[in-house]
Parts: sequence; C-alpha cells; structure tokens
Amino acid sequence: MAPVLYFVRALIAFYRSRDELQRRKMAEATIASAFVVGFGTFAWGWLEIAGLAPPLHSIWILPALFGVFGATSYFVGRRYR
Repeated sequence: MAPVLYFVRALIAFYRSRDELQRRKMAEATIASAFVVGFGTFAWGWLEIAGLAPPLHSIWILPALFGVFGATSYFVGRRYR
C-alpha cells in the first residue's frame, strides 16, 4: 500500500504544478472518465444480476479508469485548441 500512497502524493504534486488551463483539462478528463467507468460498471453489474454478463473482477476497474482518462484527455484537449 505504501507505493500507492507515494503515487497519490506524486500525482497531487504534479496536478498542483500545472497552470490553470492544464488543471481544468485534467479535472474535466477525470470527471468524464469517472462517469464513463462508473456508469459502465454499474450497467455491467445489472447485466451480471440478469445473467447476461460474466462477473467483472474489481481488479480491472482502476486500469479501466486510467485508460478512459487517457482517451478523455485527448478529446478534452482537442476542445481547447
């Protein structure tokens, strides 16, 4: 757990070192990715209950969040060009 806490600390320091526009883009990408992954896992859970989807192991949620963050960062960045 200690390496994860150091990663969070480094991420916060990185965020604070950005200017206002970069912070805004990062915040928008974070919010969008949280909604996409959150609603996606919520829908997947309902499909699991209905027997239409295999179980989703929680180990995949954080990597999915990071991946979706990368994709949404691209689209958010394009909006500010």
